[in-house]
Amino acid sequence: RALIGYYTPLPAPAVVDSEATRDALIRDPHIQKVLEQFANIELALLELDSLDPEHSSLLQAGYLTVEQLEELEQNGAVGDVCARGFDLYGNLLDIPLTRRVIGITAEELTVIPLKLAIAGGHAVILPIIGAARAELINMLVTDEEAATGVLQILKRMGMR
Repeated sequence: RALIGYYTPLPAPAVVDSEATRDALIRDPHIQKVLEQFANIELALLELDSLDPEHSSLLQAGYLTVEQLEELEQNGAVGDVCARGFDLYGNLLDIPLTRRVIGITAEELTVIPLKLAIAGGHAVILPIIGAARAELINMLVTDEEAATGVLQILKRMGMR
């Protein structure tokens, strides 16, 4: 209300069992109506997700198993935003999970002017770096532990 904004719930699970299920669901008129609104987003409040099993919201929500999280990590992923995986260098990963997501695409996310993530703790240090490099976030609210960790990693990588 303070920002004179609104939200529209997406009447679908975030991740489904197959690409075929995803394709069928995104053809539904109710889902299409919400997906079309992504082009008008000016401010996105985003969750920055870790692959750490103790902190992964995709695991906690039952969308992924511990084995699938480990597979993502073996494929180079360090985290995700809206179930869109990326590596430490900001490369978006074309992985099976991505093709089962119902929601905003990484391409749609990158053009949103204000993308605010709220994330803290040790588990999100690498995801913060990767998401910023992938241009999935451009504003961050964090804690001292994560901020210090990010700065240390960037310094080791020769970045400022």
